[in-house]
Amino acid sequence: MGLTCRVRRGGFSILELVIVLSLIALLGAGLGIALRSGGGAPMRAGETTLARMAQSARAQAVLLQTPARLIILDDPGDLSGHLRWCGIVFADPDTDEVSWIAANQGQSLPGGVLFRPVDGTARMELDFPRAAGVAEGEGAARSWYFIEFDGRGRVERAVSVPLAREPDNWDGRAESLPEAAGGFFVQRSGAVIFAAGEDLP
Repeated sequence: MGLTCRVRRGGFSILELVIVLSLIALLGAGLGIALRSGGGAPMRAGETTLARMAQSARAQAVLLQTPARLIILDDPGDLSGHLRWCGIVFADPDTDEVSWIAANQGQSLPGGVLFRPVDGTARMELDFPRAAGVAEGEGAARSWYFIEFDGRGRVERAVSVPLAREPDNWDGRAESLPEAAGGFFVQRSGAVIFAAGEDLP
C-alpha cells in the first residue's frame, strides 16, 4: 500500500497574495512610524496613533474588498473626545445598502494633541461603535470627520491629516486651534507620508 501525496500546482491564491501584501505594507508602515516617532513626545505619539489607525483602515478595506473609513469625532460638546477620539468602520459587504460596522472600539489621541480639520474634510453622521451594520444618520448618530479607503486601499484624492497642540482653556472650536505642529499625508495609493508641521495646511 503506497502513500500518495498531493502536490499543489500553480501559484498563490489571490486571497493569500492580498494577505501577504497587506502584512508587508503594515510592517513597512510600522517601521516608518517607529523610526519617525522616537523620543516619545506627545505630538509624535499622536502621529503614530493616527497613522497606525489609517493603515489599519486601509488593510481592512483591502482584506474585505469593501470601503473602510478612519473616523475622528466632531463634537464640541464632548471636549474629552472632540477631535481626539478616533475609530475604524467598514462597509458591510453582505448588504446592498450602505451600512457601517465598527472594526474596533475606538482610541484617543494622546493628551494635548488634536486633529486639526481643514476645509473640505469629509464628514458623516454615525452611531459608533456598533458591531452590527448601521446606516449613516441612524440611531444615536454623532458627527465624525473621516478618510475613506476603497476596496483596493486607495483614497479618492490625497488627504492632509494635520495635528495641533491643544491650547490652554480651549473652547472646542476647531478654528481656534493653533497651526499644525505635525501630521501626515495619505497619498492616493493609501500610503502614509509624514510631513513637517509647516508643510501641512
